[in-house]
Amino acid sequence: MMIRWRTKKVYDALKCPKKYALCTAEIGAENHCQVAALSLSNQRIFDWLDEVVFKKP
Repeated sequence: MMIRWRTKKVYDALKCPKKYALCTAEIGAENHCQVAALSLSNQRIFDWLDEVVFKKP
């Protein structure tokens, strides 16, 4: 719970385009971090690149 609070605090402090991605067991990310849920992490990264860098809806 403490990590989630700190992550949200950093997110809220950013003044740039951003997207909060909470990892939960329900979406297959119960193993603590993106390294343990590599396919989910990669999918989110590539989706973000499509939306932000390549401007795909």
